[in-house]
Amino acid sequence: KVNDTVDGSGYSIFISYAHEDSAYMERLSIHLEPLKKYEKVTSWIDTLIMPGDNWDASIKSAFASANIVLILVSADYLSSTYCNMEMQWAVDSNKIVVPIILEPCSWDVTALQALQALPTGAKPVSLWDNREEAFADIYAQSVGYRNVRSMPMTVSQSRDGVTM
Repeated sequence: KVNDTVDGSGYSIFISYAHEDSAYMERLSIHLEPLKKYEKVTSWIDTLIMPGDNWDASIKSAFASANIVLILVSADYLSSTYCNMEMQWAVDSNKIVVPIILEPCSWDVTALQALQALPTGAKPVSLWDNREEAFADIYAQSVGYRNVRSMPMTVSQSRDGVTM
């Protein structure tokens, strides 16, 4: 399954986001793709829940197996009851939690205020002249180049032909 935790050579990422921010989540996923292809990371998003699956149980299972939580923060995220629950799980966990500020919002009065946010300087992605540069910065500062560059690289093929 896509949300299986990578063995000791990689990371399993849970991406928490509001559905209104799907376009941002998709761009971030594309920037993480090189790591996924070389078994550096696996990631899980709620679009992987299959018809008939219990969505709450699926989300909780994926969260439990992750060792990194990326929280895509926006006003929509902060106004969502379920997203706030995921945020609290993350803050209360022993996982690496990385807030990614998508748009100007009051994130600094939440439980995330004590955490180092990305992109650099917590400048919201939406305020960058080039959003691709913002996502490259997020990649470089979080699970990307800085943290996993020394891991051994092995190319793999996923079951079902989808690399995650």
